[in-house]
Amino acid sequence: MYGFWGLFGIIISSTIIGFLIYLVLSIVKKNNIKKYPEFVSFLVGKNRIVNYTINNIINIFLLFSFIIMVSGFGAFFKQEFNIPVIYGSIIICLLALITFYKSIGGIIKINSFLIPCLICLILLLGLKTNLYSFNRESLIIYSNNNWLFTAILYASYNLIILIPILINIGSFVNNKKSINIIAIFTLVSMCIMSIIIYMVLCINFNQIKYVDIPILFIAGNMRKNI
Repeated sequence: MYGFWGLFGIIISSTIIGFLIYLVLSIVKKNNIKKYPEFVSFLVGKNRIVNYTINNIINIFLLFSFIIMVSGFGAFFKQEFNIPVIYGSIIICLLALITFYKSIGGIIKINSFLIPCLICLILLLGLKTNLYSFNRESLIIYSNNNWLFTAILYASYNLIILIPILINIGSFVNNKKSINIIAIFTLVSMCIMSIIIYMVLCINFNQIKYVDIPILFIAGNMRKNI
């Protein structure tokens, strides 16, 4: 919605996320932090009321984020297969339950498979879309206001979900070099993937105006044309 400024927003969001991944992992490793409440205590001090309040706010936010993801998955089933939203939501809840029972090790194993697949699919999507057709006419600008605030908000929203996972995987990070590699790789790959998605959405804007999950709609159309 911010046209050309959206590209700057992507770069800023990716930079914030990459830097804070570095910061969080460094703090976790240096202070041997194992749990999220310990991390909150490190940031805000030992005041029990403040710690209790912040932890509960974050837990509520994580719950709402999970509910949004469940509804999004249900919307995907409805959009792609015309299956009632409730069935798609039940499926993702069951899959999440199985994953959570496996603890952090299970989540890491699943992500080690899903993330490379996701990167490959986004790159394929970019290749199939013919990104060379992206030009000034592709940019639909609704507003130039608040693009910076939106970029910061997007990074913050994702970090609230990401930080608890970073704390749990901190024990898998061996040294400072590993932390640097993780942060830089995340920053660069997220920036590239986001720009590809941004360009794909701009090029296909007229097709996705009223679609709930536009990127999946575009991918579905490409699959049908293969």
